[in-house]
Amino acid sequence: MDIKGWCNSGRRTIQLGKSYNEIEHINSLSATGTSNKLRWKLLWMKLKKEKKKIFESASSFQVPYDQYTYSQNFDQGTALDEPDNLSRSFSVRFADPSIVLVKRKG
Repeated sequence: MDIKGWCNSGRRTIQLGKSYNEIEHINSLSATGTSNKLRWKLLWMKLKKEKKKIFESASSFQVPYDQYTYSQNFDQGTALDEPDNLSRSFSVRFADPSIVLVKRKG
């Protein structure tokens, strides 16, 4: 018995997420010796179908977010007044370092 005959020896496999008819169609195509072009086309169609399933958006949900918690995201507190924290500021990272880090005379 060759490998093709052994693979199609009457054993049936059911895969999760696939309909039984789809599996039977694929098995019948491989058993009848169809052309490679048709097999590749079928494989390509299956891959496109799976890709569409993967990239479909999942159902979204809303998380309750109160105003106080939201405002905490923007609270800088007194950290910006301290010279040690100045170099970590977002806008300072893109400024000319010779101007920003010059000590203030006061």
